[in-house]
Amino acid sequence: MILGSVIRQAPNRLVFNTEDIYLSPLVTKSTAYLGARLTGQPNLFDTLDKSQHSRKRRAIGKALSEKSMQSFEPTMICQIDVFLRQLLRSSQEDDTVNMSPICQRLGGDIVGHLAFGYPLNTQTDPTNRPLLAAMATINARISLYMNWPATSVILDPLIRWLGRKRGADFRRSIQTMVRARMAMDKDAQHDLYSIALSDKAAEVNDESDDGLRGSQLWSEAVFFITAGGTTTSTTMSAAFFYLSRRPAAYKRLATEIRTTFSSGRDIRNGPQLKSCEYLRAVIDETLRIAPASLGILWRQQDTSSPSNAGKPFIVDGHVIPPGTSVGISLYSLLHNETYFEEPFEFRPERWLVPKDGSETPEQQEARALMHRAHAPFALGDRGCAGKAMAYLEVSLTLAKTVWYFDFEKAPGEAGELGGGGYGGVSGGRGRKEEFQLYDVATADHDGPLLKFSPRVEVLGDLGGAADEGTPSFRRFIMNPRAPSDASRARPSEPPTAPPITTELSFGQSLSAAAAVSFASCVVPAEIDEVTVTVAAPVVLISVAVAETRSIPMFVVMRAVVFEQQFVSCSGAGRQQYTPGWHWSTFQAQVLEPPPHCVVSIIKRSG
Repeated sequence: MILGSVIRQAPNRLVFNTEDIYLSPLVTKSTAYLGARLTGQPNLFDTLDKSQHSRKRRAIGKALSEKSMQSFEPTMICQIDVFLRQLLRSSQEDDTVNMSPICQRLGGDIVGHLAFGYPLNTQTDPTNRPLLAAMATINARISLYMNWPATSVILDPLIRWLGRKRGADFRRSIQTMVRARMAMDKDAQHDLYSIALSDKAAEVNDESDDGLRGSQLWSEAVFFITAGGTTTSTTMSAAFFYLSRRPAAYKRLATEIRTTFSSGRDIRNGPQLKSCEYLRAVIDETLRIAPASLGILWRQQDTSSPSNAGKPFIVDGHVIPPGTSVGISLYSLLHNETYFEEPFEFRPERWLVPKDGSETPEQQEARALMHRAHAPFALGDRGCAGKAMAYLEVSLTLAKTVWYFDFEKAPGEAGELGGGGYGGVSGGRGRKEEFQLYDVATADHDGPLLKFSPRVEVLGDLGGAADEGTPSFRRFIMNPRAPSDASRARPSEPPTAPPITTELSFGQSLSAAAAVSFASCVVPAEIDEVTVTVAAPVVLISVAVAETRSIPMFVVMRAVVFEQQFVSCSGAGRQQYTPGWHWSTFQAQVLEPPPHCVVSIIKRSG
């Protein structure tokens, strides 16, 4: 129900349902952002000063640009492959999948790599999952304080006390990421840290500001991880919800993806992916019908600029008094019938331009108006800097999932999770075919619950049970031998030892005989056998670990290809080993088959 083009939320706050607020040169961010500040330093989200925001935007924007995404894409694909293997495992066990948490973990792992080159591994290891829960709490707190600033004074001590454990987990995780990255060379990873601190990034600052340093980096990390890890997961979850309930849209998308690409490995950024017009239409329609950011982004007249002196601030024909905050509800704007016909219907076709040129001038004008109102990333110089990243992540995830799997909503009542009225909920949430979002600055959600069926002819790419006649993926089964008494003998203190590095040509394997050198340098636990097999475009590393006592161990695998480091994206990253023999298999995806591969095996005591 549309109440009108403008409503008064508070004596000095107006909410509009039109698109022209954020493009006005007369506005700046409202002081409401001050109440949402989580650290002592302003970040890109809550900076009020336009010049300071521009400096931050130029520095951080470099990490999120389309050019930067080209370099980051292999890491992103590696994490998406982990996501796909989670779906494969669920399908083999005949389980259903709740898409909200699994998409949130994918988004968190990707943003961890993009921010600080740090493997959170939330998809395969629960250790860092409290960080994701803390993100939701932080977003809810931001939403509360931006809409009711006075509550920050009254409730903040109580909220901090109630959420002290979750807050401590969040700070600890961020601190671990920042410190781990700062301990490395600045250019060791292609990430926010290296780009924001680069000489080029420093050039955008004045002489008194040499880039993002110290506490500034901490503040930006909090915002970057929180925003980047939650918004794309909303779009992906919503897309799966609507595709599972719109057979025609699902079939058209599947046909486009499966006829455009000949292999799942071919799905990457480039002309082929850009040619998938219906995929882009599905994403744009999902961003419209289920915006990932629901909070009102408040603006007010910029009275500090001399050029604005004496100019009336007008929004949608209304003269706005100085000191009044204005904003739009993205959900309301993107469901406004003035701009979008049948706004509550999921219709990707609305974004496709007829190729026969049959549109009338009136239809062309309506299309232009629709595009002006489509602002899921906000508009103007304060719009979301992560647009390129979001489109690439969602495009690759949807395209690869549709290539490898068929999916449908779970049978029975469970399959209605995510829609309106589920569990007897009413009060304005009765649309069963609408993905339900909850405003916590970003969007909170649950579901959908889906059932996946892998396409048999491409199972091999994911390492599953492919047909016997499918040679696209080599599987290796090893039988660990019992350790000898000599192999159990070890000194009481571990000696320091460099990582073992060996170079292999494709088709070669490190023989078991070479394991002696590995075992001699790893104490108190030893790697008895290591088999490294290079079979383009996949590097498989299998390790047998002998233990005499239960201690936590780090097993870190790295495959270096063309001077680019690919951290292993499957297997055990950190594992509690118990006495006995344990096999761990790690896999690193390589996009182009190089002439050789350098593999480093590192084992550290925890």
